[in-house]
Amino acid sequence: MPAYDKLHASGEDYLEAILILQQKQGMVRSVDVARCMEVSKPSVCHAVGVLREGGFRQVPMSAAACEAFKRVLENRKGGKSIQVDGYSNFLFLNRDGLPKVAVNYDAMFKCLAKKFNKCHKEPLPSVMTPHTMRHTFCTRMANAGMNPKALQYIMGHANIVMTLNYYAHTTFHSAQEEMDRLEAKAEIKVVNTEKIEAAA
Repeated sequence: MPAYDKLHASGEDYLEAILILQQKQGMVRSVDVARCMEVSKPSVCHAVGVLREGGFRQVPMSAAACEAFKRVLENRKGGKSIQVDGYSNFLFLNRDGLPKVAVNYDAMFKCLAKKFNKCHKEPLPSVMTPHTMRHTFCTRMANAGMNPKALQYIMGHANIVMTLNYYAHTTFHSAQEEMDRLEAKAEIKVVNTEKIEAAA
């Protein structure tokens, strides 16, 4: 069985757990990953081995995202054909035509945040990464009402708990909107608790 068949369902869960632990503790041990994910230590060792071999996952995208990626490719100038860990044909390149790396994204996000914060009252977080964008995407899709199992597939989480606990951040307002939507759909009476609290 190819490595990607063994990896696609849970590889990103392991990477995510490793990233979170690295940020919290500064180092990551397999026993910590096992505790965090509630799996056995041999499972962690196996998953890390599969990750080293490389993995593959097919993810659907919107027509707008597809068009944006096409524009990136059309506007590309002087990309160099290089291979990194067996991968080639990178989408995002730096000024030298090489694949962008963490420092490129850090600089890009800082510049975007600076521009955004000049025009908006509520500033963006001081630290943003591609992982932040992944987190935001998942939260927005969940709040838009995407089927949780479809969202789990897109995010590549091994189980629905990862999708719901780590990403789908529900606020009072999004919960109230969902109640309003259900009220309209099922024609049931739902009390707006925010109005009751304001009156008290």
